[in-house]
Amino acid sequence: MTIEQQLRATWKRERRFCHVRGLCRSVIWLVMLVLLGLIIDFGLLFKTRMPAALSVLMGVAGVATMGWVIWREWIRKLRPYDAIRTALDVEAMHPELMSSLVSYIELDSTARTSDASPELLAAMRDFAVQKSSQIRFSDVIDFTQIKKLLAFASVVLLVAAGSGVRWSEHFGVMFRRLAGIDTTYPVQTRLVKITGDVTVPAGQTAEITAAAGGVIPDVAILHVRPAEGRKHKWMELPMAGLANGFSFRRGLEALDRDMDYFVTMGDSRSGEFRISVVSAPR
Repeated sequence: MTIEQQLRATWKRERRFCHVRGLCRSVIWLVMLVLLGLIIDFGLLFKTRMPAALSVLMGVAGVATMGWVIWREWIRKLRPYDAIRTALDVEAMHPELMSSLVSYIELDSTARTSDASPELLAAMRDFAVQKSSQIRFSDVIDFTQIKKLLAFASVVLLVAAGSGVRWSEHFGVMFRRLAGIDTTYPVQTRLVKITGDVTVPAGQTAEITAAAGGVIPDVAILHVRPAEGRKHKWMELPMAGLANGFSFRRGLEALDRDMDYFVTMGDSRSGEFRISVVSAPR
């Protein structure tokens, strides 16, 4: 192969190196973003009944992040062919070339306009050819540098495949939610019945009852706070299990103000409801 052919082959090898490295890093980022997205969307947004628009916003942020990663770790690394730059890379690895490779390229491009004698130009070309024949241009690109990255990306793909099989329904729901489709995650415990909104006279007791289906939990929690403002924190009150084994009840005594509440049991969470307190007519 001529020097020009070896330089172009070295550039192509560099491109393959950049493609493999960029692909590995992009795969790692993609898997991590998808897993993180599931944790946030299912564990936070869905369970706390946050607005569905937040899931869409998270999806947009994820796509933007992947675009930035692909550009930064892959696209911008793909440099166009430049014989002199490639020659400089080879000479940096092989200082014994003594700049003869770059001189060869420069002479080859300026030979027609150069005032140097043909004999001198031929001697410099012969020297460059002789020196370059003693080295391997491909040594500039060492694929062993990305063996660990390739192995890590393979492990990440295996984890992703296992997670996809184990929680396929959850991932499907997450992607639909990210696309703006209103849907719910599968849960083991289903809240099949709840008291809902209720009105009680001031000073009386409000009985809140909830019934579970599917996997019946050992406990259920009633979350309550005053309805007049969101500055109040939710207060957690355990609910007593009933004799039927799948229902729970909690009484709120001597109420003097409106209250908001919701119930959690197992991996299920109800929507929010209102206890309206009315004063007795005078």
